[in-house]
Amino acid sequence: MYQPLLAQSIIDSLVAVQTGEHRAAKSLSVVLGDDELLKELNHEYRGYDEPTDVLAFDLSDDPAGEVEGDIYISMERAAFQATQCGDKPIKETVRLAVHGYLHLCGWDHDDDDSLRNMVECGEKYIVVIEGDD
Repeated sequence: MYQPLLAQSIIDSLVAVQTGEHRAAKSLSVVLGDDELLKELNHEYRGYDEPTDVLAFDLSDDPAGEVEGDIYISMERAAFQATQCGDKPIKETVRLAVHGYLHLCGWDHDDDDSLRNMVECGEKYIVVIEGDD
């Protein structure tokens, strides 16, 4: 995967979320890791001893104010999930970044309906810059 295209696609997509959700970021980190990193974080912070695709950590003092947080993405999960839905890994990685940012904006999914609504909302913010990969 061509890294500058991935980075710019993530930036453009998160700017789209900021605009659409009216939630600017004060400070935001996106960490691209592997299953082992996400498994460790998932275990430490959520009590699940398994990898996950994306985790978002809200670091803001004011939940209604500017977004401050960290988004961790498993590149292994993104690549696997991309093959499952017939997308390129870059698009699935961007999708996960958008999903993480939506969590930082206050979205959550406790059931199938809320997850479906969140995923549908996220799809409109995905920007993928195409290139040779």
